[in-house]
Amino acid sequence: MLKISELNVAYDSIRVLWDVSLEIEEGKIVALLGPNGAGKSTLLKSVMGLVPLISGSIEFEGKIVNKLHPSRITEMGISYVPEGRGIFPYMTVRENLELGAMSKRSRKLMQENLRTCFELFPILREREKQLAGTLSGGEMQMLAIARGLMAAPRLLMVDEASLGLAPIVVIKLFGVLREINARGVTILLVEQNVLQALDVAHKAYVLESGKILLEGDTVSLRGHEHIKKAYLGL
Repeated sequence: MLKISELNVAYDSIRVLWDVSLEIEEGKIVALLGPNGAGKSTLLKSVMGLVPLISGSIEFEGKIVNKLHPSRITEMGISYVPEGRGIFPYMTVRENLELGAMSKRSRKLMQENLRTCFELFPILREREKQLAGTLSGGEMQMLAIARGLMAAPRLLMVDEASLGLAPIVVIKLFGVLREINARGVTILLVEQNVLQALDVAHKAYVLESGKILLEGDTVSLRGHEHIKKAYLGL
């Protein structure tokens, strides 16, 4: 579904990604792991056309997308949930959700996707008329993911879903990500909570210092010495 080939990205003169290549199969959850500053968020922004490339290519369902406007990329079926959630605090929960359905394709599916979001996150139905800025941290993250789903994506990219959340909320949130995937949405998950990511994903890549260090199915990576020492404290 998504194929990234030899991607190189820099901010001004500072190189962030070095010859990064990865592939995501349709229907899978793929985790992108790595420490802060590794370039994980930059990779997602590159896919969305938010940062320019030095070189390399990004293909989505066989079509090159790295020269397209972000709105066109969204229209093709890629949705991005940024780190920090990016909700609009002085708008209601419903207004935030409706903003996620701005593409021509998703506007036609707005009511259907609203029902889906409320099924996945019942608390958002209860908070529908509440200002988004008054939600708890976990509820804000749910709203951010739900807003991403309002774009009717085939590929949902989520940046640091568990950041700053209580463990019980994280477990619930990852359960919903499984359900979203079961409903046919492919997921690319950037995550520092390695145990949770390896538990939910089918495949994972480890990005360190802007380069892919490891890749493989999550069962194999869970037992890899570098993963155990660097990320699991074993």
